[in-house]
Amino acid sequence: MNHYTWTYVGDNGYSAIVGLYHSSKSGHVMIYVDKKIVVVDFSIRDSKTYTFFINDELCEVKLERKDLKMVYTFEINQDANTPRNQQRKKEEKKHLKQSFAFFGLVLLGIILAAFYFSTTLKNQKSTVQLLQNPSKTVATVNVKYENDQPIISYFFIAKNKNFNAESDIAQKNKILLSNGMPLESGDEFMLEYAIDNPKINKIHFESPTEKQLIVYKSRALEKFLLANPNIPEQQAKCQLDVAFSLKGLPAYADFYFQKTPPEDNTQHNQNTYQKLTRSLLFQKKVEQECW
Repeated sequence: MNHYTWTYVGDNGYSAIVGLYHSSKSGHVMIYVDKKIVVVDFSIRDSKTYTFFINDELCEVKLERKDLKMVYTFEINQDANTPRNQQRKKEEKKHLKQSFAFFGLVLLGIILAAFYFSTTLKNQKSTVQLLQNPSKTVATVNVKYENDQPIISYFFIAKNKNFNAESDIAQKNKILLSNGMPLESGDEFMLEYAIDNPKINKIHFESPTEKQLIVYKSRALEKFLLANPNIPEQQAKCQLDVAFSLKGLPAYADFYFQKTPPEDNTQHNQNTYQKLTRSLLFQKKVEQECW
């Protein structure tokens, strides 16, 4: 019995689980949306497409025969002449007109930006030259707040001396890095500095240390166990390892923000967590490696 599931996420944030059962012996097909059966068909052994609506979106589940193997896909049909697609095309035309209306302003912005960056590059020329052959070390971050605004600093050791510097990475109360994880005091990242002048340096927030990766996993595990108290810790750790193998460091952010609504965090939230953990590849690897 072949069983596949997909997560449908609508424009309004509504989500549903779309599932398919296809018997390899009888060829019988059943498709369901959440707990509602939407398609039942019998003795299907060749390619076939099933269409159904979720709210006002036309959805398709396709069975495609490739030699002895059957491939299953789920997608939203945005080309069919449905009321939702008609509205979508109207919105696209509206956005296109707005884009042309602001073209002049964008062009002006590009000219001003080019002038600004040209001036900035001249001022940074000497710093770039000093960093041609930088030394590397580990920097430790400190986060403090003044008037609810974060101030980020870091320190490192070079030439047997301590050095401190401030970073302008944070402009908001919630400090999220490119990997999706929040920045906290004590976090460690790689840093480059000029050999002759360590005061000229650059911290790489995109390059956490091996120790920091363990810290990230621990924070994601804590959130995961808090949201799923019935899962044994060893099982939870294994699921995190599977997620990391599939998505890398951003997978920890999906687990960390698994209870966060999309409007509070567009990059990592309950929807991205569900998309990751309900994917067929994730579920198969968990079944193989964690049970």
